Amino acid sequence: EPLSNLDAKLREQMRVELRDLLKRVGMTAIYVTHDQEEALMLSDRIALMQGGRLIESGTPRSLYLEPTTVFGATFLGAAEVIAVTARHGNRVDTAIGALQLERVLPDLTHVAIRPEAIVIEPAAGASPTNDGINRMPATLTSVVFSGRHQQLVLELPGGRRLNAQVDATRPFTAGDAVVVALPPSRLMPLLEDSAA
Repeated sequence: EPLSNLDAKLREQMRVELRDLLKRVGMTAIYVTHDQEEALMLSDRIALMQGGRLIESGTPRSLYLEPTTVFGATFLGAAEVIAVTARHGNRVDTAIGALQLERVLPDLTHVAIRPEAIVIEPAAGASPTNDGINRMPATLTSVVFSGRHQQLVLELPGGRRLNAQVDATRPFTAGDAVVVALPPSRLMPLLEDSAA
């Protein structure tokens, strides 16, 4: 991992330089890293391995936005993974309630959503978009400012917690009552991990 000892700003610059250099000279390279952001930025294709087995492979975009395994969803970035207890067409039953999906897999066992895909609205001003599909009340238990965005921890009825990421300018405070929406187009149907 040649970039691991560089400070964050220089590491980001070097990722861009390295990617541009490889493209310019038309070179194929195999780059081994445990840095997910580095893998996403430098790769045309990514192979995810676990315990010496190939679990999943594809383009950075497809593996991040449409992984097919629990390992794939969680390895390339934060993801809220929810076990599926029953399936009815494009709707699934989960511990947080029934969820509608845009895309399904025949033997799905879990669904996941990236923190940045979770939509948060103040409970008082929540709009009834999508006829209440995949919407639920929650309480903000933590709000952490981290520059460009805020990390939110939401507690749903029943005690399940979800982590969300929103723009830093949104005025949220711990203790706020909110409405959480999980857009069907952003829910990722997942299979148990197995060798690809």
